[in-house]
Amino acid sequence: MLVGLSPFNFFPKNKTQWLADRNGIRFEGHGQIYSTNTWKQESSASSQDSLTIEIWLEPVDNSKWGEILSMYDPERQGNLTIAQSLSDLLLRAHFRDHDRIILGKFYVDDVFREHKARFVTVTSDSKGTIVYLEAVRTKAYPDLTMTADNFSGRLILGHSPSDGLPWAGQVLGLAIYNRGLTAEEVSRHYRAWREGRFSELATEKHAVAVYPFDERTGNQVHNQAAAGPHLQIPTTFYIVHRTFLVPPVIFRTSDLSDFAINIFGFVPFGLFVSAYLQSAVRLRRTRAALLTIALGIFTSITIETLQAYLPSRVSSLTDLINNSLGTALGAMLLDPAFKVAKASIDFVRHLSHPLP
Repeated sequence: MLVGLSPFNFFPKNKTQWLADRNGIRFEGHGQIYSTNTWKQESSASSQDSLTIEIWLEPVDNSKWGEILSMYDPERQGNLTIAQSLSDLLLRAHFRDHDRIILGKFYVDDVFREHKARFVTVTSDSKGTIVYLEAVRTKAYPDLTMTADNFSGRLILGHSPSDGLPWAGQVLGLAIYNRGLTAEEVSRHYRAWREGRFSELATEKHAVAVYPFDERTGNQVHNQAAAGPHLQIPTTFYIVHRTFLVPPVIFRTSDLSDFAINIFGFVPFGLFVSAYLQSAVRLRRTRAALLTIALGIFTSITIETLQAYLPSRVSSLTDLINNSLGTALGAMLLDPAFKVAKASIDFVRHLSHPLP
């Protein structure tokens, strides 16, 4: 329990900080900002599925993975996500591909290869989706249009809504428009951001939200456009959508060490509990082993359930399975352990009292 729940910080401080020398917010891992209200845009005909996001950001490390921006809607999974995947930019959203809706995931390579700020524009309309970097067209997905309901729910910056996927870096500006932008408009907006002409962006007809992060103090980021909500900077960090016993998505070789820790960490539990039940409670071997395994499963479920409330931990179905296997292994090793112990004691006695 001590190892599984350490450091027992169920209400950690929200790790965000205003930048002192320029506009922006710094996220230092397990930091978050979220909208005070939710957006609700109904999906409709493809001609109305138009959206543009401008985000000015600077990660601190190009060897990490974390979600920068996401839309959380408990009734709709897989909404818009912009994330850092090592040195690449990841875009995940629901797209309209002719007459069908697909959940697409696309990578823009080497966006964060150099440690510098990047101005990312993602614009989508009936002609497709285009990604710009510093107003330069970088990647295009023709005939794939982000649906309007990608921006339904609550906007979250700096952390995944549910998983332990914090992002470390600085967000220097964010804007959202409910239509696609032309290449000329993307270039004009980039110049406006660079020159600090935020009111020009906020008064545009299709501006939903413009957050220049120019407050530099306080617990709120104000939306300078009229349509969208403000952003809240909470004092305490918490998981917006807690998940329990998350199943594995993909196996990685780096998971092997976690498997070994969770299995062998419960072997002593199975060994000593089974020994106690047989020697002190006087249960038969099979009954003691079954009861030990049941207690191991119960203990592991308790740990994994509490881990869902710890931002630094993830409630994992894989850990539960491995802990149960470790308990069973410990219970089965009891008899061999007794035999080895008895043989060792007999050997020591033989050395201490050799035959005449």
